Amino acid sequence: MTRLHGIGCSLALLIGAHGIWADTPEPPPAQQPAAAKPAAQQPVSVQPAAPATSTFSLALPLTARIANGGACGNDCCADEKWGAPVPQDTKILQGFLCDDSPWKLYGWFDSGYTNSNHGKQLMTTQPRENRFSNEYIFNQFAVVFEKPLKGGCEFDWGFNATFYAGADAALLRPRGGFTTEDPRFGADFRQLYVSAHLPILSEGGVDVNVGRMGTIIGYESALAPYRPFYSNDYQWFYSEDGAWTGALANWHVNKQLDILNGITMGANTFFTLRGNGPCYIGQVNYWLQEDKRTLVSVGTQIGNQAIFSATPPGDTTVTLELRIQHNWNKY
Repeated sequence: MTRLHGIGCSLALLIGAHGIWADTPEPPPAQQPAAAKPAAQQPVSVQPAAPATSTFSLALPLTARIANGGACGNDCCADEKWGAPVPQDTKILQGFLCDDSPWKLYGWFDSGYTNSNHGKQLMTTQPRENRFSNEYIFNQFAVVFEKPLKGGCEFDWGFNATFYAGADAALLRPRGGFTTEDPRFGADFRQLYVSAHLPILSEGGVDVNVGRMGTIIGYESALAPYRPFYSNDYQWFYSEDGAWTGALANWHVNKQLDILNGITMGANTFFTLRGNGPCYIGQVNYWLQEDKRTLVSVGTQIGNQAIFSATPPGDTTVTLELRIQHNWNKY
């Protein structure tokens, strides 16, 4: 399975009481007629550019939205996608739907083997999510059914249902989700939300998502095709939290600036409250260039059990993230 390639640098600070725009390019200017000709020439018709569309979708973590939306250099067309192919660009399952359907159906399979000199076991000091040593593990079998938002100047609605099963689903199962006692196999709706694009406040409008969705914090993802490596690190597992239930609004202020604000029901929940009240999540994303090569991202999560951490229940946890991310080239 092909994974995304990119470079990102992030810093997360945990504090406890105890401790994509895809723009249609402007059409080229009409060519000036050559030197005078005897016959009158037909006027050149220049078609106006189509409205810009927003590619923001919580079906993808930010890394995948970067690759899918496409930074594009001066030597390539504006709709060329950067990075490795993502599952929604494959058409294996899409054949079950109409060719012109706005709905998408796709999926993936992820598995692997981790070697350790301690033999076959659940490792004491374990990485995430390859925590079983000397054993072939089926990490994820996933199916996604979604209607992405088109953005633009009109109201639009959408949804996303991401169901996956395997060892990762057993490890990352949410509160209120499917129960399992097998550490090597579980099942979960990693995402299950409805969305709407509202053409208000600015040309880019506002995207609203309600339900269980992937987080906006962090460079990595629980979904295998959208993370740089086979597994994730401890910072992601304990300081960023891969998914939650709540509501999120993304205001596309302009082509380079997005402001996100949301309310969650606590760390990794499936339509149930984890702590003693709702939590806040927010993020500001600014691209230094219109072709979206370099991203500066500042995010935060605040609340009782807003994330998984060593902080005991009853405390307020604050997570701050500063991330600088750069796309070097289209590969």
